[in-house]
Amino acid sequence: MNKEELIRQIAYRIYLITGKNDTRTLQNWLDAEEIVNLFFDFCKKHKEHCNKQKDE
Repeated sequence: MNKEELIRQIAYRIYLITGKNDTRTLQNWLDAEEIVNLFFDFCKKHKEHCNKQKDE
């Protein structure tokens, strides 16, 4: 699953959780994008941290 698909899936879940309110559609997308970016940043930092530990 690529990043865009993950954002789409999370935005849809937020839509369902918030009561299927179409007035939040743009905000759902922005929230999902932020969640995915946080997750990718975390994974990147975690990978870098693990690679540093391997080198030591």
